[in-house]
Amino acid sequence: MQRRSAPLPERREGGGPGGQGETTRNGLRTPIVWRQTRRRLRRAYREEPRAEVRTRLHLLWLLREGWSLPKAAAVVGVTERSGRSWVRWYRQGGLEAIRAHHQGNPQGRVPLLRGAQAEAVMEQVQEGRFGSVAQVRAWVQEHYGVRYSAGGMWRRLRQLKGRWNVPRPLGQKTSREAQEAWKRGG
Repeated sequence: MQRRSAPLPERREGGGPGGQGETTRNGLRTPIVWRQTRRRLRRAYREEPRAEVRTRLHLLWLLREGWSLPKAAAVVGVTERSGRSWVRWYRQGGLEAIRAHHQGNPQGRVPLLRGAQAEAVMEQVQEGRFGSVAQVRAWVQEHYGVRYSAGGMWRRLRQLKGRWNVPRPLGQKTSREAQEAWKRGG
């Protein structure tokens, strides 16, 4: 028994196998010439490993099944504008065009601290020089002239696998000797 990813609505004029189409913002129907059968499009959607491409294929499959663009876009969680872009890509190059478009920069933004600078910051962090992200930010700005927000510095430290070597605070009545004796079982 196969699972359906979403319930299918009644077929409407312009959708489905015969009069495929989408409604644009100005209310005109623009035909989509489908290059894949419903079954092949569904299989492509279900087997796609990349989430961003899978969402696009899901929308196309829903359109192929007769959904309107606004409803299909709402189901997959995107704007109609994105859906229209994906349909345009499909018209221009089929599934290959859908898979070829990448969301944002796959490598990401280039970090402000790189190479030797990042290593120097991590050495300072590992030595326990800093007790907070604010102290790291101030040190980085003083030594390298690079300004990070608190969240940006926190993310950069996580990327660099930074670990705080700050000892946990001890209570006023804490006895190190009693703790060590307890650890030894005494």
